[in-house]
Amino acid sequence: MTQEWPSFARKLAEVLAELGPDQLLVLSDPATTRFVQFVAQGADGIRAEISSNASLPPGDRLSRAQAAELVSAGWEKPAEAPKPSAPETAPDGSPDFFIDFPAPVEVARISEQTIAALAGVLRIPRPEMLEYAAFDAEGRAIDFSGLGIRRIEKRQQINPGRISRRLLVCLRKFTGIADLDYDEDGDIGLIFDNVSMFIRILGSPPAVRLYAPLVHGARESRGLLSRLNELNSGFGSMHFFILNRTIGAVAEIPAAPLRYEVLAQTMNHFCSVADGVHKQLNEEFGRRRSYLKTPKSTMVH
Repeated sequence: MTQEWPSFARKLAEVLAELGPDQLLVLSDPATTRFVQFVAQGADGIRAEISSNASLPPGDRLSRAQAAELVSAGWEKPAEAPKPSAPETAPDGSPDFFIDFPAPVEVARISEQTIAALAGVLRIPRPEMLEYAAFDAEGRAIDFSGLGIRRIEKRQQINPGRISRRLLVCLRKFTGIADLDYDEDGDIGLIFDNVSMFIRILGSPPAVRLYAPLVHGARESRGLLSRLNELNSGFGSMHFFILNRTIGAVAEIPAAPLRYEVLAQTMNHFCSVADGVHKQLNEEFGRRRSYLKTPKSTMVH
């Protein structure tokens, strides 16, 4: 380990101490797609994650020896694809190597363990070779120039292929469907509980959109619009609308970076609410149920 690392470890500890709830810090190696990221979780402490082979292209993947070194050093193995779970039993794992550091957070310990992985396992010669990006829950960039390394702007960090691969990895883990894949339109189709849904990446900055057509053949009316307004005031970032006589539900979460925990929580909430709301709207305004015509995968929840 070169002499620059101890100094960087102190700087990293100072920045981690400043990281607020739901803020994210990513340290990346520009020569590869490998990264270390830190997610501040308030009273639950900080989660640190190191990219696993599930989200890395072939040329950047870790060797078996490197993976074993991480596990020996205390990093949890990437989680295998679990069975679908309800919100109260949502899995606590990650598709990446991870450590959960409980509150009160010992930032010096997190920093030391991270530096050991960066320098000793990932074989990054000097900290100046790293780049960083930091964001809050709304995707706004945060300046941590005290790290002394180059900051990546959000628009420069986006890699569409990597985002698409990570979404697929996370959804395969969440659903337990190993062969889940994109269709020719770029959607991932699922039947979850009684809800048919499509998941895709869109926009700039990119977002993961969940869309469920709930009721076909509905007629727009003052009563329906009033009902949708009522629903839209009660479910936060989840929204209901009518377009071309179809009542639908949508929700979006940031795709860069994409956090498995956020995706899993959003999926569970979205499907639970959509299923209940569908039944109500179908009785009040609908004519026939909406289903995926030819779903590539089916998830029974």
